[in-house]
Amino acid sequence: MRKLVLAMMTTLNGRLDDPLSWFVGIDDDLYGEIDRAYDAFDTVLVGRATYEEMFAYWPAAETEEVGSEINKAWLAR
Repeated sequence: MRKLVLAMMTTLNGRLDDPLSWFVGIDDDLYGEIDRAYDAFDTVLVGRATYEEMFAYWPAAETEEVGSEINKAWLAR
């Protein structure tokens, strides 16, 4: 049987909505930690809103200056 892992961004007081109002950005160190965690997963399931954000972001991440070096490394895999 496979494990199911839940990962989510939340504040210490449990706020889940509108992370851009309480989260400034993700630097390369944090992306590196996320990258290492995701290396252990073989499948990632995301919700509709996250999918739509990712779908809009990734096509331009390799060719434009929108992606970090860690994101570009994922594309090169």
